[in-house]
Amino acid sequence: MLDLARLLAVLAGILLLLWRRWNLGTVLLLASAAIGLLFGLTPAGLLQAGLDTIRDPITLRLLAAVTLILSLGAILKATAKLDGLVRSLERLLPDGRVTMAVIPALIGLLPMVGGAIFSAPMVEEVGNRLQVDGERKTFVNYWFRHVWEWILPTYPSLILAAALLDIAPRALTLSQWPLTAMAIIVGILVGLLPIRRVARPRANPRERNGNLRLLVVSIWPIVLVIILSVALHVDLILSLLATIGLLVLAHRLGPARVWQVLRHGVSLRPVLLIIAVMLFRQVLGSTGAVSSLPTALTAAGVPTPLILFFIPMLAGLLTGLAAGAIGVSFPVIMPLLVAGGVNMGAVALAYTGAFLGVLLSPLHLCFSLTRDYYQAEWGPNYRMLLPSILAVAAVGVVLYALW
Repeated sequence: MLDLARLLAVLAGILLLLWRRWNLGTVLLLASAAIGLLFGLTPAGLLQAGLDTIRDPITLRLLAAVTLILSLGAILKATAKLDGLVRSLERLLPDGRVTMAVIPALIGLLPMVGGAIFSAPMVEEVGNRLQVDGERKTFVNYWFRHVWEWILPTYPSLILAAALLDIAPRALTLSQWPLTAMAIIVGILVGLLPIRRVARPRANPRERNGNLRLLVVSIWPIVLVIILSVALHVDLILSLLATIGLLVLAHRLGPARVWQVLRHGVSLRPVLLIIAVMLFRQVLGSTGAVSSLPTALTAAGVPTPLILFFIPMLAGLLTGLAAGAIGVSFPVIMPLLVAGGVNMGAVALAYTGAFLGVLLSPLHLCFSLTRDYYQAEWGPNYRMLLPSILAVAAVGVVLYALW
């Protein structure tokens, strides 16, 4: 129980400093040092963890992917593709609130770390017209970006969970679809309904056809990335590079113009944030801070459902990565998941805990990057997130009970 107390103390410190509006990267560096020292890592070990983080291929891929995502978004904005996409969706969909949800949900079909930053500029365009504040734009963009992660077999977290359980990803999709259904319902109730509806006249058939053409012309770079990376299994980084290259050629952007767009449209803050997140994850893994928790909790008489839910949730809170939460927690609680065969109810409850922890975590790159993009406050976002999380958690509990 001492390890649990230490972890909870560090988590409380993270939340306190963020509430005091400290920079997230700075907070994570301090948290990494605290975890290392509390769990026996020497200063030399901390330095080695930092070097390992910077050299880690996963970190390098994340940096490359997020930088390319930001670059593609900057070029789409500079070439008016984002404006065209937003205008066409607004004219095709009678309710602007629906448009705000459809954009991140569409981007959510593409499994990429920090992908919410891709849809953030488009949601901002619609949200500004509806006079939506930064906190609600953050929630809508962030929440609807993740409604598919419970069921899409293209997401690393679901693939990893299926591999650890030695089952087909399709089995998780079929058993967990109520979680996605509830996530969509909650997003509508909490995120969209409080927004004032702005009525728009329906377009005539000629205008509708024109808007459809505008949508196709505007959305092709996003669709191309999805087709290449999801349908054709091309590496995400290569897919982004190919799409950016085609976009530059299609608009005949010279090197000077491309440099100007990227210089003004791509910030280094997300890069530094990713390094801080991955360092925290590295220190957490190298110290084995969560490995002894199930044994201690079982010995203390904690009920199995609580262990199944809260250990993955704690892993999600501390890593901010769905695949990381699954990778850290599922091996630890595996005996509870496969007792007498794979218990899909137990898996659903554990997966729910892991992903809800990720959604609540300030370390989650989509959350931190989106909040930073809109310059939103943490407090109002958590006031919208908490009831949403509880509603989805209730579905996870029901699935556990039914199985």
